[in-house]
Amino acid sequence: MPQNALGTNELYLVVALIGCFALCWGILFLSLRGRDEIMKVLLSEGNLLRMIAVGFIIASVGTLCLVGKLSGEVASAILSGVAGYVLGGIPKKSD
Repeated sequence: MPQNALGTNELYLVVALIGCFALCWGILFLSLRGRDEIMKVLLSEGNLLRMIAVGFIIASVGTLCLVGKLSGEVASAILSGVAGYVLGGIPKKSD
């Protein structure tokens, strides 16, 4: 097996995390069913795409750390970049 390939247990972990990610999104949309105003905000202006991308990045970094493919320093740098992106995208209230 190549040195960078995932083992069987690591592959199960990746599949489980992807399944949990999909389950969380399903629960979110089921809980927001019938709340049109919230769904409009969620689905407008690329908000949904941003949330999916951020969630995928966090899940990917977590998975890669758990399987030993990323060091803690690299993971913290990626996650701090994601936090900066999320917090920088919050609209400022105009006075």
